[in-house]
Order: sequence, then C-alpha cells, then structure tokens
Amino acid sequence: MNIVTRNPLPNDAHALIELKKALFSETQFMLFEPNEYPANVEQETCFINHFNESANSSVLVSELDGELIGFLGAAGGDSKKIKHCAQIFLGVKKKYWGQGVASKLLTETISWARCIQLKRLELTVSSNNHRAIKLYHSQGFELEGIKKCAVSTNGNFEDECIMGYLLK
Repeated sequence: MNIVTRNPLPNDAHALIELKKALFSETQFMLFEPNEYPANVEQETCFINHFNESANSSVLVSELDGELIGFLGAAGGDSKKIKHCAQIFLGVKKKYWGQGVASKLLTETISWARCIQLKRLELTVSSNNHRAIKLYHSQGFELEGIKKCAVSTNGNFEDECIMGYLLK
C-alpha cells in the first residue's frame, strides 16, 4: 500500500467533505452525526485555505490511489495567550484502521509542531474509544483529565479524556 500524506489543496474540498461524511457514519466517536455535517464545497475550501495559510494550524490528508482515507487537523490558538497550542482532530476510514495511517498523520503533525516551535498539542477523545487512547499514548500523549458527560451519543452521555503532548 502506497499511502501518501500531504496538505490538501482547495480542489480536494469535495473529497474531504465526502471523507468526513463517511467517517461520521462509520463511527460514533466523531463530533458530528452522519447527516449533521454542514459544510459545502465553498466552506470546505475556506477551511483548507485557512489551515494551509495559518502560521500555527495545519491540516493533512492521507490518500491511497486517489482516494482520501484519513485526515488530521491541528487548530492553533488565535489569541496571544494560546498561540503556542494546537487542538488535534483526526479521523481515518474504518477499512484502514490498524494500518498506520493515524500514526503517520500524528508523527508528521508532531514534527511540524516542533518545526514551528509550538509547545503543546491537545485533544479530547471518548473514554470508550480504547483504540484511539492506546494510539495517542503510543505517540506520547498523556491523560490530563476527564470531562464528565461531555458527549451525548444515541441518548447516552459519555465522558471524554483530555490528552496533551508537550513538545520539548
């Protein structure tokens, strides 16, 4: 498998929307419900451009044979007090879980964060998402706290783990 990890281009907007919609239908661990994602091509193009042009934000996609199969966004803080931090959000198509796609996205993002001298990466993950928690731990993220009843999935309230990575 020759998976390419790269920054998306504006003409990837439609494919990125389709990837996100697929992810939202494949797993309950993403932020949106399957039919809830509101972005259109113009909005997604703005998202791509903003992340590609930002000094402290980045977005990566994983591509296999012309198909987007995963993405990772790192949203840097806007205000002076939090410009040194970036919030991570990540998704990989279920078909490609366990094949190193998410690890590669995280490794490249950590390297990018070091290059631009960020001090902290952070994320939240469902306390029931044991695969993701294990992945984040393996990449050096540490559990920093628990947000009780943070997410409602099918009427059930779930806790979220707050995880952070301090760049040295």
